[in-house]
Amino acid sequence: METGTVLLTKDGRKVGNAIVLRMETSYGLTYNVVKTDFGNIIKLKDSEIRELFYIDVPRVSEHSLSSWMEDRARLLYRVD
Repeated sequence: METGTVLLTKDGRKVGNAIVLRMETSYGLTYNVVKTDFGNIIKLKDSEIRELFYIDVPRVSEHSLSSWMEDRARLLYRVD
């Protein structure tokens, strides 16, 4: 999956919407590192993504992804 690909959940009881952060290879297998709208980070194979999500087009460029994550962290952990 391309970095910034938006993943729309098929079943919100299993997992929420998500975005692909990056790709990682471990022991010869390639995984997508995904962050859910709840903030959980999970590693999924392409087949697992197709099972859990509807795949949307990449909407966040790799450059703006870090900015998006920082903004999201500020919103999640904001103390008033």
